[in-house]
Amino acid sequence: MTRLDLVGFGALNLDLVYRVADLGLLWRAGLEAVPGRETVLPREEMPHVLALLSSEGRLVAREGGGSAANTAVACARLGLRAGVVGRVGADEDGDFVLRTMAGLDLRGVVRAGRTGCSLVVLGPEGDRCIFVFPGTDWDPGPAGVDLAVPGAARLVHLSSLVGPGPRLAQQEAVAALPPEVVVSLDPGEIYARLGAAALEGLLRRTAILLATAEEVAMLTGREWEEGARELLGFGPEVVVVRRGALGATIFTARREWAVPPVPTEVVDTTGAGDVFNAGFLAGVLRGYPLEVCGQLAARAAAASLKGYGRTRYPGPEVFDGRNQR
Repeated sequence: MTRLDLVGFGALNLDLVYRVADLGLLWRAGLEAVPGRETVLPREEMPHVLALLSSEGRLVAREGGGSAANTAVACARLGLRAGVVGRVGADEDGDFVLRTMAGLDLRGVVRAGRTGCSLVVLGPEGDRCIFVFPGTDWDPGPAGVDLAVPGAARLVHLSSLVGPGPRLAQQEAVAALPPEVVVSLDPGEIYARLGAAALEGLLRRTAILLATAEEVAMLTGREWEEGARELLGFGPEVVVVRRGALGATIFTARREWAVPPVPTEVVDTTGAGDVFNAGFLAGVLRGYPLEVCGQLAARAAAASLKGYGRTRYPGPEVFDGRNQR
């Protein structure tokens, strides 16, 4: 089997991005939504939310989604050999999602049931709410997934799955990886809300943890700086905390680095953290110092902010003029 640089292991979703004049319409419609947060809703509520957004908003993007998948796509555009592992529906949405990942190694994808969907709602000030409607990725475990695919990768990047069954199956699959395979994890809100103790099995095998400041606080119950240092004790050798427009901070047991943001035009923040992860992990896979990896990550994320979904994911030009001190 061809050796891959990176395999993304997580949910494979359809992302529908709507722009609305006022996020207040969500609350007036009785939806529990928090700006900047993800809300998981039952599948049967999806038609109601879609009808509301179709009448009160404008569809601006239809893309493949899923945090680990986004990172894999971004890594492929940066010039890495990338693939994905997960489940996608045996439906038209699944066909579309797979087309958006053309060029990636898709041997680790199982097709069954219905494709999960995320509705991203953007307000006038760039604030957003995300509604997640699980699909086949909520089925117990990555049944039928060819684990030889992640086992042949240099690095496996994990993101959250909905429900305890898939999470535990993901944990078991990662525990079975050869020891030379590096594991990175972006817990997202879904895993972060569970707390670090509930994720101990995953964290113990994780070398690089990438999360927002809010997610670090959820994981540890502490302020993000103190929480990041605490998470190093669970297993990760590197903890990277993303802080949006304030940049990021890289933590190791010996050093800490501040990563300044790269000023840019902001059209849509959806997936920018996933592209940041791609830039950072691409730097790691190329053997660059962690500080340089952070700079690459910031440049990659800034480029992605200029368009909706995956439309402005950057290419290898991100590496041009890198500082390799």
